[in-house]
Parts: sequence; structure tokens; C-alpha cells
Amino acid sequence: MADEHLVDEHIEKTVDYVRTIYKKVGEKIAVLKSGEKIAATELAAQVAQDYGMTGPQLYPTILFVLKDFPGTKRKRGVQGGIWKL
Repeated sequence: MADEHLVDEHIEKTVDYVRTIYKKVGEKIAVLKSGEKIAATELAAQVAQDYGMTGPQLYPTILFVLKDFPGTKRKRGVQGGIWKL
């Protein structure tokens, strides 16, 4: 069915786009030194600039990649952030 093909193609393009966002998040975390942290909201704001978005728009999306991100510990709250181990 032609519609199914178009849907699959759209999903693949969208996943590829989100993958570039996740890679950018990973690059930002990778440059942190051991023991350094970055607030997730700050990280979202930095990456969002490259995609014509705001930090609050991107924040929910990057939460998926931040969960159990290798070599990090995540703490919530005012004093929280993503800590590089």
C-alpha cells in the first residue's frame, strides 16, 4: 500500500533527525571532564539553538537519551544535572 510506504519513509526521516539531536547531546556530554555537570535545561537550550527550537521545546525529547546515559549520573532538582563520572 502506497500510504504505508509514505508513513514508513516519514518515520525513518524523523528518527534520523532525532538521532542527530541525540548525537549532539552526546557530544556535549562527552566534552565534560570527570566530575563536571551540566543542567539538563542548559543542555537542552544549547542543543535547541542548532535546531531553531527553545530549550523547553527540546527538553522532553532529550530526556529519552539522558536516561541511563553511559558514564553519567543524573540528579533531579535545583542542584541536579547530568554528572560526568
